[in-house]
Amino acid sequence: MNHRQRPVRTIRVLLSILLVLTGLSVVWAWGQVARLAEPPPANEEPAVPVLYAAWKAADAEPLTLYRSTDGGATWEALTLPTDGGLVTWADDGRTRLAVALDNGSVLRSEDQGLSWSSTRLPLSALSLTWDGEGNLYLGTVGRGVYRLSADGSVASLTAQHPELASATVRHLSWVEGRLFAATPILLYATDDLGRSWVRSSPVPEQISALATVSKDWVFIGTEVAGVYRSNDAGQTWEMASDGLGLAAGQMVRVSALRVDPQAPEVLYAAVDHLLGSTQVHASAAGVFVTVDGGASWLPLAGPSFPEARPTAELVLAPGRPLHVQAVTAAGLQAYAPDVQGALAALQSADPEARVTAARMLGLARAPEAGRALLAALADPEPAVSLAASEALGRLNDPTMASELLRALEHPSESVRLGAARALGMMQVEAAVEPLRRMLLNGEGLALTTAAQALAQIGSPAAIEALSAALIDPEFTPRWHAAMAGLESAGESAVASLTPLLRSEDGYVRRNAAQALGWIGSPAATNALVRTLRTDREATVREQAAWALGEIGDPRARAALARIQTRDADPEVRLAAGRALARLRSEPVTTARWPATWAPTLNQLQAMRWLVLALSLLGAAWLARGQKQPLPIPLLQRVRRR
Repeated sequence: MNHRQRPVRTIRVLLSILLVLTGLSVVWAWGQVARLAEPPPANEEPAVPVLYAAWKAADAEPLTLYRSTDGGATWEALTLPTDGGLVTWADDGRTRLAVALDNGSVLRSEDQGLSWSSTRLPLSALSLTWDGEGNLYLGTVGRGVYRLSADGSVASLTAQHPELASATVRHLSWVEGRLFAATPILLYATDDLGRSWVRSSPVPEQISALATVSKDWVFIGTEVAGVYRSNDAGQTWEMASDGLGLAAGQMVRVSALRVDPQAPEVLYAAVDHLLGSTQVHASAAGVFVTVDGGASWLPLAGPSFPEARPTAELVLAPGRPLHVQAVTAAGLQAYAPDVQGALAALQSADPEARVTAARMLGLARAPEAGRALLAALADPEPAVSLAASEALGRLNDPTMASELLRALEHPSESVRLGAARALGMMQVEAAVEPLRRMLLNGEGLALTTAAQALAQIGSPAAIEALSAALIDPEFTPRWHAAMAGLESAGESAVASLTPLLRSEDGYVRRNAAQALGWIGSPAATNALVRTLRTDREATVREQAAWALGEIGDPRARAALARIQTRDADPEVRLAAGRALARLRSEPVTTARWPATWAPTLNQLQAMRWLVLALSLLGAAWLARGQKQPLPIPLLQRVRRR
């Protein structure tokens, strides 16, 4: 290599290195954006929540607050920074913890009890609850309800309401922006931080416990009559004590109520049985559970009379449904589902008992119940078959998948539908094809069941099966079922629907645009804007405009404004105007192009590696160059020619 060729060689090497780096960067960025289209790993375990409970380590010791970071397996005592006896405590389910002491101090922690801030108040707190913004609410002895704001300010929420301002508030609960406050005889609720309070209808017996499922669904435990429930925030009450032991001569006191955060229809109650008239004798009866919103209660397996101790509160074991620890004065007592009792109840002559048993077995995720639940799919009572199918889905036992796939061909429709529900909940990919056939050829309830099962599976093949049902030009039951399934599938369906906007059939394009509107994902905005601008059929453009209004993405503003004034069809112009009125007024502050392109790039992963291969080949060619330069005389002859 002579001195004139050396610079050329150097430039070639540098260019080849630059080309390799460019190829690697493109491949890396491609992978990062494409990953946005992938669902989160199904087996990713959430962090174990921190649990709290208070009991006396010995009869002579004061009440101590304990914390568990391993789901209740072990507990450690928390050290409080000031003197005073523990009265009550509350956590927000995340990192905040509050403690009320008998000296008027309220301690707050933002780090699960590692450090504390203290506020001294001239009142005695009996109950505490957090809202979602770091504000703490205090139910007091004879002083109503107070709010300790995140900034440390204190305000009475009942000062303008004499009836409640002088009341003793034993229980508080914050749910969906509504604060509930329970006195011994009435329940109050406010949606505006105490400016106005709504009083419940009178409670038949004194309130001993409170549990709120939603801003309307409320449960109360009473001193002698078990549980009452209300679906209108306490304006009306109905007894919900069946199975708790309430009978002539025997009263039921509920000392604690808890709602399962993962299954709102599941509640737990700690129960004492009371006997006698002149002299009442109380005995702890253990912990009961309802899996049907209070319609019936069953005892959990664990200590009962005489081993059971009176319970002050209940601690739910995270990730272990129907496993509860009862907090007593001397420590914890464990309760678990009675699997053998539920299996026996599956054979009961009472259909309601069979329904409850199936639900119990599903919630308990008892693997030994698989065969019994599979047989219960054929139960003549539809409610039992439905409960069994849901229980099988909760079990998610892979060994049951082949049996359920065969059950899709069973002569009984209830068995077929039950198997479809279970396979959908289990997300069995092998069920996609038979579910597709059920959706395309079935009728009635089979259509909706197959569509929802495919939506739950959520794989590309399942979404494609749902999309195939959009071939119906009319709004048939199959069309409605498929649309509902696509809406349930949500974001994962966008990548399969957007290609249908380029179908040869106008009604397919219209159906795809409508489905994208139902889903409401901004990832469909670009494809719908293109359809709005270019589609030859007015009905499709009108549907695309409507869908863009449903999505509300400001990126569609310019296209909608143009169509509103220039489209030849008045219905399209009207739809564009309505959609414009629904767009968000402020532009999106975060970059949306990765989410928009993610589904496309995820489908073109092969092209990603082709880019890398071409960059490497190009770099090799540049670095290698020509093996031998042409001799100068020969080069001169070539030029003369």
